[in-house]
Amino acid sequence: MSGILNAQKAALLPLFLVIILLGSEVINHLIRDRDLASEVLSRARFVEEVNDLVHQLQRERGYSSGFLASDGRYLGQEMARERALTDRVLASVLGQWAGGGDRLVPDPVLADLSDVTAWRAQIDALRISGADVLSRYTRLVNGLLGATEVQSISVTRDALPLMIETRQAIAQAKEAAGLQRAAGSMALGAHAMDKALHARVLTLAAREETFLSLASLKAEAASRPLKAIKTTQFEQMDAVRRDLIDMGYGGTPPAVSPAEWFAISSAWVDRLRAEENRLNAAISHVSETAAERAKDALILRGLCVLFAMFLLAYQFRRGNSTGFQQHRQEMS
Repeated sequence: MSGILNAQKAALLPLFLVIILLGSEVINHLIRDRDLASEVLSRARFVEEVNDLVHQLQRERGYSSGFLASDGRYLGQEMARERALTDRVLASVLGQWAGGGDRLVPDPVLADLSDVTAWRAQIDALRISGADVLSRYTRLVNGLLGATEVQSISVTRDALPLMIETRQAIAQAKEAAGLQRAAGSMALGAHAMDKALHARVLTLAAREETFLSLASLKAEAASRPLKAIKTTQFEQMDAVRRDLIDMGYGGTPPAVSPAEWFAISSAWVDRLRAEENRLNAAISHVSETAAERAKDALILRGLCVLFAMFLLAYQFRRGNSTGFQQHRQEMS
């Protein structure tokens, strides 16, 4: 009888080991899925924070450029207001990064952020050129946008990679629009459009259009078409922009002040910002959903593995108990 019991144990033991190995592999795979989903969600939130800061720095750059181009005659109050808003956003972002978000931002970018106060002092004293202001703020903005490229990690969550690429293209189009806003402010403040500035506006207009087209293609591929972007805000901006471009060819300057141009171009930038926010919300929703599903799957399949192991152990013990009772009956 003991031989029969030993044979039962020998037969069940390999099956028991296989279930343990398969169960551990399934659980490890689910843990990796959960960790990946959590990482995607964390990085999506990081990009939202960076985009808030970039948007405000773009506005401050534009006002600063117009202020310098007019030798301090225009946009001083507006510039001061934008600085206060920038400081508020920066304080919030740095508070969020205190938990480790700054690890995704290169040290040179963090150094530029700490230098913004010194830049402002030079602007107020008119001891810096408009070209230098554009260069410094643009370097900072591009550094922050570059930090958001970490979102292109390998993921397999529905259309998430394409959604991230769409958002990045919109962000780049908005940066080009913001630079045109600053360049236009400089031209209107100085009542002149030199060749270098003219060439820059032409290049930026083409860059903006390229990224808008790319965003549209990516969104279509993700089965999440963009809403109509080129609405009234674009048409109003584009009409003045064409006049600005004509200035470089000797045409009549637009019949708008630097402040009016800033308001018109800002309405267009804000339209792109609204689309960027919509994409941020969609990315966060997809990421949160993936994270929740991964967590639920981990719990459910883990319970299934444990239940299977419990049944196997129960059958193993039941077989031993039955065999022992039979052996006692034979002995009696």
